[in-house]
Amino acid sequence: GDNRSFVKLTVPRYASFRPVDQVSGMTGWWRSPLPSGRRPGVGSYRNVLDDRTEYYFDVLPEGVTVIDEVFYLSQDGVYQSPVLEVECMYAPHYRANAGASPYPLH
Repeated sequence: GDNRSFVKLTVPRYASFRPVDQVSGMTGWWRSPLPSGRRPGVGSYRNVLDDRTEYYFDVLPEGVTVIDEVFYLSQDGVYQSPVLEVECMYAPHYRANAGASPYPLH
């Protein structure tokens, strides 16, 4: 595999989930280095919308990239995670969807 340029990750969410950080903007590389000297992650633009969060990467490196979010939850229950979608914007044949899985949340 190769690095992919101009990648969009769409992460849908339920109405009862609200991101703790609700401000759109740059994430990852621009922040100060960690105490170990490493950067905190791959840089992206994070666009927070009512029903989803979109991430835009100039370059998404080959391998595993972990993106996590912390949410406020307004209703207990068992939720089926919506399907994520990742797509290379200038080569849309490079795309993938994640599988759905249940998460009991309290």
